[in-house]
Formats: sequence, C-alpha cells, structure tokens
Amino acid sequence: MEIYELIIDFLDRPMLPISALVAREWYPRSMHIFYSVVELKCRANYDLLATQLRTSPRVKKWLATTQAVTIGTGSGMLSKPNRSMPFLDAFSLTFATVLPSLRKIEVYRELRSPIHPSFYIALREFRELTTLHLDHLELSSVVLIQRVVYSFPRIETLALSWVAFERSDGVLSSKQASQRSIRLKALHLMHIDATTLRVLTSWLISSGLCTALRSLVVGASSQLGHDAAHTAGHCISQLLEACGSSLTTMQEMEDRIYVKGKLCRLNGEPADRIASSLGYPHINFAHNTALQSLKLCLFTSFKPQPDAALSPAATDTMQKWLSAADALQSDLSTVSSRKLELITVHLSITLYGYLISQESSASPQRFRASPSASALHGVMIRPYFDALKQVDVVLDIEYNNKPREVWEGYIPRAVEPVVCEMFQPWIARDVVQFTRSVRQW
Repeated sequence: MEIYELIIDFLDRPMLPISALVAREWYPRSMHIFYSVVELKCRANYDLLATQLRTSPRVKKWLATTQAVTIGTGSGMLSKPNRSMPFLDAFSLTFATVLPSLRKIEVYRELRSPIHPSFYIALREFRELTTLHLDHLELSSVVLIQRVVYSFPRIETLALSWVAFERSDGVLSSKQASQRSIRLKALHLMHIDATTLRVLTSWLISSGLCTALRSLVVGASSQLGHDAAHTAGHCISQLLEACGSSLTTMQEMEDRIYVKGKLCRLNGEPADRIASSLGYPHINFAHNTALQSLKLCLFTSFKPQPDAALSPAATDTMQKWLSAADALQSDLSTVSSRKLELITVHLSITLYGYLISQESSASPQRFRASPSASALHGVMIRPYFDALKQVDVVLDIEYNNKPREVWEGYIPRAVEPVVCEMFQPWIARDVVQFTRSVRQW
C-alpha cells in the first residue's frame, strides 16, 4: 500500500477522483491529496463546492484538511480578465469556519472594490493562514490590500504580482489597522511598476511589516527604462534598510515578459537603448549585516558591429561590458555581511548579431586592463566575501535569426571569455559555477 500511496502522490489532479474509485484502500489517500489544494477558478466552481459543503458530510470532512485555496485564474500580462460573477466576498463568509487547517490563499483577479465589510471580518476566521498571494489586481488604492493583510494575524509570507492602483494615496486609520504587530518573514514583489512599488514601499515601511523580514524577492526587468529603474532601486534600498540585520536572503528574479516566445516591452523602450545595468540599480545592502544568500540580475545587449578591430562601434561594445562591471561593482561594494555564502548573478545578454572576430579576441585583454575591472575585482577580494562557498553565474543568452549551431560555437569565443574575466578573483578561489541557456528571440 505504501507504494500505491507514493504513486497517488504524483498523479495529476484530474486523475485523483478516478484513483479514489479504483479501490477502497486508495480512497483516503486520493481524497487527502485532492482536497489539500482547492481550486475555485470561477463562480461555477464555488457554487458546486458550496452545495457539496451543505449536502455532503464527507466533503466537509475533507475540507477540514485543506492546506491551500486558489481563487480565480489568470496568467500572463495579456490574459483575459475574469468576467464571471464575483464570489470572493462570498467565499470568506461560506468557508471561513470549515477550513481550520488553511495555510495559504492565492487570489487571482477576484479582489475588487467596493467589497462588503463582512468580507474582512470573515477573513479573521482563517487563524492558521501564513501565506497570502495576490495576483492581477487593479484596485482603487492600497487600502484594500492593507485590510486583507491585517485580517490574518499569523501571516508570514506576502506575495504581490501584477498589482496596480488608481490612486497613490490612501492609508488605514490606526483603529482599522489593529494588527500592527504582524511581522512578515518573506516578501515577494513581481511585475510591479515603479509607481505602484513606491506606494507599497511606503506602506510596508511605515507599518513595520518588514522589520523581521528574512527573505526578499523582487522582479528585475531591463524593460523598466532608466528613470523607472532608479525609482524602483531606491524603493528596494528603503525596504532593505527597514529589514536591517534580520534579512538573510535577497533575490532579484528576472521579470521579463514573453508572449508566444517574444519579449514584450513594458514601456515601449527597445532593449538596445537600455544601458547595461542591474535590474534595480544602486541597491544598498549596507544595513543587511546577516545576509547569507544574494541573487542579482544583470542585463546587457549587443548589436552587429562593423568589421574593424577598434572602430567606434567596437569601443561601444566594450563600454557595455564595462557598464555591466560598474553596475555589479556598485551593488557589491555596499555588502556589509560577513556571512554571505551564496551569490547568484543572472547575466541576461541579448545578441542582435555577431561581434567581429578581431574585437572578440581583444575584448578579454581590454576588459582586464580597464579601471572598471580593477574596481570590481578590488571589491570581490574584500573580507566581506571571505565566507563565500559558491558563486553561480547564469548566462541567459538570446540571439536573433542565425542558426543555433552557429551561435553554440560563437558564444564560447565571443562572450564567455569576458564574463570569466569579470569574475576572475572568485574563479581563482574555485567557487564559481557557470551555467548557460541559449534561445532564439
């Protein structure tokens, strides 16, 4: 039976009701897995489950073991909005007392304004909930998110993605924000524009929610543009300061959007016009003295060059490598933790054409002799990095319409030698691991 249960654990969700009917011995395991995560993608799903709750003691029994609920649906920037009848406000009233084991709620699109006050009152019945994920929301103000978060006194993880506000004002009164003692342990912010991020940052810092934060994950995109990227970087630095010595993990996650394999421009700015930089430039880690793991995203792009070894275009190509080094040096120079063991650098490179052979062969030497390389390498040998056990360099390379097999031979010659020079002090310590992914755009 133990083998059967292991097999059941790996079944796709639609197969679980079928496996429950195979044998009496299979039923408990199948139903336990099936009801561990409840998906209410539309009003029809909600109505069906509400009916089963009233008519079936067996369903009520299994709902008491549910760990996670997903409400609504939506994936991707261009997915169609959910036009079904709203049911989120009814969900909390119907299920709050029958889901005592609920630990996680994910809400896609269904949170909207206005919503009846009884919705927030009912949310307080989910006393064991620790994780909240809100996705694809266009709200009047941040107040709605504040009220939802403060309804869960034990919340530890907050994930916000594709969130936007009509107004940048709005805060709860001290009376409404009765759960100011809440302290998050993990915060995820993905697909958030600079204006929305500024509003969220102001609330998160003023509320004290981040004073005990251990993990911060933010989406980093080359598509933000210069001004927005710097605004976002300032907001992230403010969050890092608020976290202080409690933070142990900080991750920038690549936040580029693809539709049918093609990169979407969030602000219409072509990638080749965006300077090489970190996803959020000029982040300050000076206050995070207990940081153990750090991930940074680095973006750059190269256009075709004329066939001349030291042409102005070739010099521009080298300048992009130097700008990338300067951006990395800028953030690493603020590190003040002596506990840092893992650094990941996600280097996203877009190739619009070949770099000429003369330039490619000269690039490592020119980079090595530059002041930018000297400054970066000087930071890498600081005592703050003495505890490093592993540096993961992820090369994520996009190329244009040349054959893949051609690029497979070209990239090791033209790109990777410069990258190796960039991380030379850590390579010498034998702590660097390289991985490469190559795809056509």
